Amino acid sequence: MVKTFAIETSCDDTSVGIITYADGVFSVEQLLAYSQVADHQKFGGVVPEIAYRLHSEKIVCLIQEIGIDTIEQTDCISVTTHPGLGGSLLVGKTAAHMLGEHLQKKVVGVNHIFGHIFSVLLERNVSDLPFPRAILTASG
Repeated sequence: MVKTFAIETSCDDTSVGIITYADGVFSVEQLLAYSQVADHQKFGGVVPEIAYRLHSEKIVCLIQEIGIDTIEQTDCISVTTHPGLGGSLLVGKTAAHMLGEHLQKKVVGVNHIFGHIFSVLLERNVSDLPFPRAILTASG
């Protein structure tokens, strides 16, 4: 089994979770998120500076809620590195690298779009899915 503490801050949601891979199945053990939709709604869309500040305010609370003891039991830390809003991504990457240094854990960068693509594997046995497979992702 492989277990990772995952951090996602690419745009307007601050999310952390514990993801496992065992016996060909990816599973979400825990997931915590702060949605910024209401914060941006009055502007008609995401405002990068507001997104960055909200990620900065919320990331520590979410990490504390998951718990350092839980994070210590993981094999690595994964974090969205691209694409996304520069300031927002920086919050997640900084948190991941600080935790990695403190807990002596490897930090693995994850492409945000690949994360969406591979989400089709969650809670399914990889060997049950036929490949090759065509997948369309849309953004914006």
